[in-house]
Amino acid sequence: MEDRTLFVTEAGLRRLENELQELRAARRSEVAERVRELQANGRKIDEDEGEDNSTEASFLDERIALLQYVVGAAVPLSAEEIPTDYVGLGSQVTLRDLESDDTWELRVVSSAEADPLRDWISSECPVGAALLNKRVGETIEVEAPVGLLRYEVLSLARPSFETGEEAYLQAA
Repeated sequence: MEDRTLFVTEAGLRRLENELQELRAARRSEVAERVRELQANGRKIDEDEGEDNSTEASFLDERIALLQYVVGAAVPLSAEEIPTDYVGLGSQVTLRDLESDDTWELRVVSSAEADPLRDWISSECPVGAALLNKRVGETIEVEAPVGLLRYEVLSLARPSFETGEEAYLQAA
């Protein structure tokens, strides 16, 4: 893997560390336990089961290695380092779709912490990259498979833990 510094929010780093800890402790032992149970019950592991367990173990090993790299290279940004006068890493942004007039609240994060289900978008994806350094009232245009997307930046804020993020971090 290429050596590079990865800027992440403090919350994002905690989430990644929690996932790494969970994978090391719980999930790997679950796979090993499943194999031990099959062998203890005198069941011969058929080729498909063995391949499934081997594939799952390989996936876990790769994910653990990736998380170790990311956590090791991560430089956390404190809440005070998240800008509120322009869009930067960690910014909570409210956009207005200039076509439909719908609003979209999202957070711009590093690619390591991106989570589309939570509207945490990577600063490297087309929308995230277009938003960087924009201010309230400015617009962005992004070419997408569905056509040109146009948004206006309505508001910027630092995310707060009052939004239930702590519960999410513990569940992740």
